[in-house]
Amino acid sequence: MAKTIPVEYDDKRLRQVVQMNAEGVTIPTLLRGFGLADNDHSFLQTRLQALVDEGFATYDARKKKYAATNPMSNLVVARVSKFLNGNTKVVLEIENMDEEFPFLVTMTSNKLKRIRGPKTVRLNERLAVVLNRHSGVELKARFFGKFVGTKNPTIVGHFNRKAEQRFVPYDPGVSSAFKVGEEFSKRVDPRKSFFASIPSTLDPYNPILEIGDQKWDPETGTPIAIILAKKHGIRIRHDKETYAQSRKVMRYRFDNQGRRDLTNERVLVVDPPDAADHDDGFKIEKTDYGFRTLVTIADVAHYVRPGTHMDREARESGFTHYFPDQTFHNFPARFVRHASLIEGYKKPVIYIEQFWNEYGEEIEDAVIGAGIIASQKQMTYQQLEDLINSDDPSVADYKEMGEILIQNMRFERGITFDTEGVDKNAPFAQSLVSTMMMAGNKAIAEFLLYERVPFPSRSHSGSDNLYAFAETKEVLESWGYDVPATITQMNNAHALNDILMEAERRRERVKVEEFIKRNFLQPASYTMEPFSHFGIGAENYTHATSPIRRYVDLLALRGVHTALGNHELGLSDQDIEMMPRTVNNMNYLQNVARRVHLDKLRYFAISDLLRHEGHVMNATIGRFDGHKAEIILGDKGRGLRKTLDVSNLPAPWGISKDGKRLLFKGKMITENCPIKVKLGLVSPNKAEWDVSDVIPASEVKPKRSAVSKYQPSL
Repeated sequence: MAKTIPVEYDDKRLRQVVQMNAEGVTIPTLLRGFGLADNDHSFLQTRLQALVDEGFATYDARKKKYAATNPMSNLVVARVSKFLNGNTKVVLEIENMDEEFPFLVTMTSNKLKRIRGPKTVRLNERLAVVLNRHSGVELKARFFGKFVGTKNPTIVGHFNRKAEQRFVPYDPGVSSAFKVGEEFSKRVDPRKSFFASIPSTLDPYNPILEIGDQKWDPETGTPIAIILAKKHGIRIRHDKETYAQSRKVMRYRFDNQGRRDLTNERVLVVDPPDAADHDDGFKIEKTDYGFRTLVTIADVAHYVRPGTHMDREARESGFTHYFPDQTFHNFPARFVRHASLIEGYKKPVIYIEQFWNEYGEEIEDAVIGAGIIASQKQMTYQQLEDLINSDDPSVADYKEMGEILIQNMRFERGITFDTEGVDKNAPFAQSLVSTMMMAGNKAIAEFLLYERVPFPSRSHSGSDNLYAFAETKEVLESWGYDVPATITQMNNAHALNDILMEAERRRERVKVEEFIKRNFLQPASYTMEPFSHFGIGAENYTHATSPIRRYVDLLALRGVHTALGNHELGLSDQDIEMMPRTVNNMNYLQNVARRVHLDKLRYFAISDLLRHEGHVMNATIGRFDGHKAEIILGDKGRGLRKTLDVSNLPAPWGISKDGKRLLFKGKMITENCPIKVKLGLVSPNKAEWDVSDVIPASEVKPKRSAVSKYQPSL
């Protein structure tokens, strides 16, 4: 993102900026946005106080932020007014405003990738967009939906339990709560989820949506999260004893435990915008000899003691499970908020302090201990990405050190895996946070190993199947790579990294990674014996930086307390005795979590099909095995797959005489052939759907289009 261009100050624009930023703005942000000097602080504070006095705004003394009492919706209807930079940037004009909006609103071609079908928009076309208001007066838009004929974009959400006429979208980027028309008041049910239509006349200051069909299971209203939790045995509610115990432990004091005072450290806590658990934070600063980094982890071990009911329940659950509309936490939600690293509050932490030279190499052993922090700064990945891209001096050290560490990790680590929840719009911020947390986990594993304290090691090894190794070796050598002679030598992080670094130099890393993942590597797992972790490129590794959402991380933190001599908070004899059994249980629960994730993608994709029931949809032909053909839904089907028995397809579908080819009117139909299908019965609660009227797309006569020939390609 380019640097923020200051706008000229006047009282009217001050009101608009405050009303535009629903999460509130600070005086330093406004000074930069308006291009004012630091000595204008008192003047601006006086004008903001006047807004507070008249009831237009409120002031949060803890966060030092001013927020409008009636903020502008960040989901708005906008018109395409012009194109810039060779049609790679769209300038938008927000509609239905009572007065002129003085700020430039733009959307880049990257944001338009979410448009299904041709990636084009036209002049004067109406779009529903989400405004990013986190960077003060500069507005970037995210595409949300198109207005096509009489069809309006839709959004999914639920009704606020405390204010039943307020509709709250599930989309984490939409921070506004919307009103609903009086005709929908009788349909309000906070237990259920609904589709809502975005009208083209949406008023940004008084947004009213039109409630449509109920989502999920049309008969029972049971959310998909509940259906999947029951299917996979995930705990939905905590025991009464756990709730009572969590209220008690939140009163535990931590200022008399000999902790290091880190309250003057400016720690960044970076999470997705909808995150409820804030486990960790970090700080990077430049020194005379390189860099100093500080990773801080919420010290859940201070609250959750071994052998308590709360501890036993968390060990049985293992993980927090996330769904678009609901989260099943490993601990009670109130405790999760209390243990999280919240801006402005003193919190107990485990810290990892490391020192690096200018090349990103550690120059001395990490310092690990127990501390207290208070001055942490909370932000989203997108906010951190924007700060870094705007060359903000407050994160200059983060950018410089981040580029070095990320590059080093790229060459030192093994396989790169996609992780759930990655913010694709903030790749540098995401990589920086992940790199810092991996460095902290690695340091704790090495610390515990040196202190001879037992801990669950995170292992990611190759296959022990000699046939798999032989096939992998043969293919890699045919590509010109040097492969170790034995499977034992191959099962070493450094051996794999040598192959990947060579692939990096040849610009073949993606191909080589995918092949190794598919043919040789086993899924990562927990073990009691330290073993190489290919995904990180480390000889010793553990999980420690997410103790609120993962039980094994809590065990690692207890191990740290044991090594530090804090035996009251450390591992108990029972913890050590049960650790092998706990590790096996975590591996089982991890496999359950993987199945839940796959089911979640399938169930929610099918639930989105409900509104398209009876419609003709785009699809493609997948694999054909002689009797059954695979149908892959495109566009709004999110790649859902269904296998059809070809014998059940009506003529002119058929099979060739040799049984190897699919035919339509005697012509061969190949894999990936575009087809049209009519969507039949959709059952979201069972994750089932049906199709009929299957026909190749080439057989469908094109309809005349009223669309103008002039469509700038974005």
